[in-house]
Amino acid sequence: MNVSYNMTIESPCDLTTGYSFILQSVLGVLAFSTLVLKRYREPKIERRPFGIWVADTAKQALGMLEMHFVNLAFSELLKNQQCISYLVNFMLDSTVGLLIVYTMLSVVSCVVNWKNVVPLRSGEYGTPFKLTYWLAQCGVYLAVMLAEKLVVGPLVVLPFWKIVFDAILPKNAKVRTIIVIFIVPFTVNVFMFWIVDSILMQKKKKQLTNLSVHYHPLPKDRYTVEEGEEDSNNSSPGSDAEVERRRP
Repeated sequence: MNVSYNMTIESPCDLTTGYSFILQSVLGVLAFSTLVLKRYREPKIERRPFGIWVADTAKQALGMLEMHFVNLAFSELLKNQQCISYLVNFMLDSTVGLLIVYTMLSVVSCVVNWKNVVPLRSGEYGTPFKLTYWLAQCGVYLAVMLAEKLVVGPLVVLPFWKIVFDAILPKNAKVRTIIVIFIVPFTVNVFMFWIVDSILMQKKKKQLTNLSVHYHPLPKDRYTVEEGEEDSNNSSPGSDAEVERRRP
């Protein structure tokens, strides 16, 4: 009785079961729904064209899938610590890794602008839309995400992670799986989407403000002509009205 209880409660969680993949699928759908809601909460004047939004979202989705499956593969290397390994990977990706990705993308952007490599300008896909531009940008984005994993990956095997998360996470395997594969990723992703969305909207508002500062409309008295002025302007020196005024 005591043995079966320990096996039920303390058995290691498995992130490759059908139950885990159902949770992962639901997480993917909810994450995409968050992106859709994020788009429709933007003011129309600041909203990207639908095609550009789809292309940008597809890049983010591919990057998220890449990180997810790399983390799963990394967790498979630590059979007895799959949940802890995946959770540590995810939290590092969302903190230190995010700074690394941001720095790398900023460097890439500077080089692209310096060398004027038009196909690699993020978010610009040509007019009309060029698939080769999107594929090139996806390649750079996925390469940056993979490079981030090479930097962050060695930190996952540090021994103190197991001590910390063993003390925090519940012992039940299914509850651990729900927390690690669904609750924590969903909460962190929604928070990150909200922060990034706010930054992008502030940047767009700043651009619109700069445009309005450089726009100086003419004062009303510069383009409104009074009736008397209009009559005098319309009367040329050789007109009948002017001739009548000049007669003695």
